[in-house]
Amino acid sequence: MHKLHPKNIHKSLSSTQVIAWRVLQNSITTKDNLLRRRVILISSLCELCGEEEETINHLFFKCKVTLIIWGFVFVLAKLFVGESL
Repeated sequence: MHKLHPKNIHKSLSSTQVIAWRVLQNSITTKDNLLRRRVILISSLCELCGEEEETINHLFFKCKVTLIIWGFVFVLAKLFVGESL
């Protein structure tokens, strides 16, 4: 099976697909990933809500602020695409 190389992935996928691929690869620059790379941070808490450590799971699926943003995205998608979503 051919594995996509991170430097060339943008050539064959949409920006949404690239983000999804990077989430699955745990390669989004979140604070927990920066700490693993020994980057010194003042805080590892999420910049949006300040309640939990900023991880991919928290940032995309658990953060209260992100969930509000996802809600707006889905409402806007229904307005532009229709009620079939």
